[in-house]
Amino acid sequence: MKKRTNMRTRILSLAAAAMITAGSLFTGGDALAANAKTIKVGSSVNLTVKKAAKWSTSNKKVAKLTKISSVKYKVTAMKVGTAKVTAKAGTTSYTCKINVKAASISSAASGSSGTESIQSTAIAGSTDAKYTVQLASGTKTVIGHFDESIANSCVSELNAYRSEHGLNTLKVNKNLVTAAKIRAYESTVKFEHTRPNGTSCFTVSSLAYGENLAYGFSSASKVTVAWSNSASHNANMLRDGYQTVGIACFCARQSNGSYVNYFVQMFGK
Repeated sequence: MKKRTNMRTRILSLAAAAMITAGSLFTGGDALAANAKTIKVGSSVNLTVKKAAKWSTSNKKVAKLTKISSVKYKVTAMKVGTAKVTAKAGTTSYTCKINVKAASISSAASGSSGTESIQSTAIAGSTDAKYTVQLASGTKTVIGHFDESIANSCVSELNAYRSEHGLNTLKVNKNLVTAAKIRAYESTVKFEHTRPNGTSCFTVSSLAYGENLAYGFSSASKVTVAWSNSASHNANMLRDGYQTVGIACFCARQSNGSYVNYFVQMFGK
């Protein structure tokens, strides 16, 4: 596996820690449409009034507004919840209730596990593949491969570390491994605990309760040491309530042909 030298490193931690109902903001004059339509999480709908208005949302974490013009805004479902979109024209306000529900998983890795599937396309003659990342609107393709050897070493390092502190070792759960792999290639697009589609990292699997992220490290020992030196990451690794884990190392191909390693620990109960 090729590795980039002198690369930046970074880590992130998070412990267990849609559908929009809306319609056109006018019928006839400037009145709100009473009828509604359903849009899945990550999708959007355009709302319109006939006069220039000042727009607002009661909860931007649920319903995000993007200006198209003074009379037209795009509403994007970000996460489960309820929000009210208001368009105020002069002394008159028009409102639309936004109900956001969890998007259905288009393909599940193991039925009732509620874990998403890896979306990839093989590249002929290469160990790399093309992986599809779902965005808030549309998709993005990233290229790379998984290093199973480093991932397995990360599991060994983690369990040895837990044993040193008198804790139970964690069993590898195949569904959490799948979830970790998805999150690993997603983190090349957005290195946050919020997924590129705008939802929480835990929506990747109903089994996930904690997540550690890292990139730029060349080995299992180096990334484990980095995590252990961070209070929040260390707390995840030494949490007594965890019973299972899935770990992935995604080697993301760069434009110059080198690779950067993205690591994910996904913890379960």
